[in-house]
Amino acid sequence: MLYRPLLALSLVGTLCVAGCQKQAEIQPEPPRPVKTAAVTASAETRAIVLSGSVKARVESALGFRVAGKIIDRKVDIGQRIAQGEILARLDTVDLNLSLRTANAGVDSAKARVRVAQDELSRQHILFNHGYATQAALDRAGLEADQADAALHQAEAARDQAENQTNYGDLIADAKGVVTAVNADIGQVVGAGTPVITVSREDEKEIAINVPEQDIRYFQKDMTVDVSYWAEPNLISKGKVREISGAADPASRTFGVRVSVNNDPRLRLGQTATVTAEIPLADDAPIVPLAALDKRAGRIVVWVVDQASETVASRPVETGAPSKDGVRITKGLAPGEIIVVAGTQFLTDGLKVKVPSSKLASAADMIAVSH
Repeated sequence: MLYRPLLALSLVGTLCVAGCQKQAEIQPEPPRPVKTAAVTASAETRAIVLSGSVKARVESALGFRVAGKIIDRKVDIGQRIAQGEILARLDTVDLNLSLRTANAGVDSAKARVRVAQDELSRQHILFNHGYATQAALDRAGLEADQADAALHQAEAARDQAENQTNYGDLIADAKGVVTAVNADIGQVVGAGTPVITVSREDEKEIAINVPEQDIRYFQKDMTVDVSYWAEPNLISKGKVREISGAADPASRTFGVRVSVNNDPRLRLGQTATVTAEIPLADDAPIVPLAALDKRAGRIVVWVVDQASETVASRPVETGAPSKDGVRITKGLAPGEIIVVAGTQFLTDGLKVKVPSSKLASAADMIAVSH
């Protein structure tokens, strides 16, 4: 009968298939290739754009060193001046009279010195012949010393009067440009009263006002970008030179001065724009959206154990979004390796295949903002 051999062959085939399936079931699953990135610290910043103007680093309000009446003003606002140039003049009649008085005082003191010296010589002769006492000789010597001291005093007064005569000319101590005229011809001014304001052009800087919520990010010698409305092709690097120690009582802003290169195209008063890159307020890792997974109602990321080459889910807390992904406020630390693609196929303890070069690659690092 033929049905018995056919049954035997069918049974053998079934046993072979079952054996093959069992052998396939016991084969270990190969490591799953994944794309990873290293969590590391790098600065993420935001830009603050502030308007300012070009200023001279040194701006001097010049005034006469003596009091008097202005009889001449030789410069106007906007005029460029050279070092040593005369800017204005005072009426020096009284100063010249003071000088003449001082010269007369010197002549009088010289005459007194001659008289005292002659008297001292006579007393020496009389003392040597026994006709004068030691007290008379000492008194004559004292008068000679006093006369000599009076001469030095008169000469110093004459020199001072001569200097004051020269102070009748207001002279520029450096080259620059006149930015203000505070007194004019015919006005009587006191010593030190500002008459002409001169801004030096050898060093220029940008004056900006920083809001109080951002002033903590500005530090001395901080580098910023500076552009100019009137010179669109001129973009330079600036360095913070000075930060005001107190806020302006009216605007509640802090004055900041930024040093820039002395480009001849820059003119005082021009509008400038300062762009400063400041760190974000929070300090959290930023991961791509693809790195986030949801398991059991919780948001997790998959962390790679480099020693065992396995992955494990870790619950994390997310923060504000970023242009590069989402901030992780809790659950990740710099230096850890996470999976950034294919998370939907992962399970805890699953073997993964990650090239060692990827683990150390700086190109796959995830930024942490400061």
